Amino acid sequence: MRSLHVDDRVRLIDDVPETDLVRGRVGVICSQWKGDREPLFEVEFNSTEHDDVLRLLLRSTQIQCDVDEPVAID
Repeated sequence: MRSLHVDDRVRLIDDVPETDLVRGRVGVICSQWKGDREPLFEVEFNSTEHDDVLRLLLRSTQIQCDVDEPVAID
C-alpha cells in the first residue's frame, strides 16, 4: 500500500458517528498535519444534501487510497 498524499482521493474505512459520513464515502485529502503518534489528514467530503463541504482531520487508519492517481478539487 502506498503512502497518502495531498490531493489523493480516499475512501472511509469506517463510519464517523459524529457526522453523517459512512463507510465507503469518498473524499479528497486537502492537507497533512503532524499528530502526536501518526500523521493526520484533513479530508474534504462533499455534502450529500447541500452544496456545502465537510472537512475532517482523520488518521491514516480511518481512510484508504481510492485511486492511484492524485485528483484535483475544482
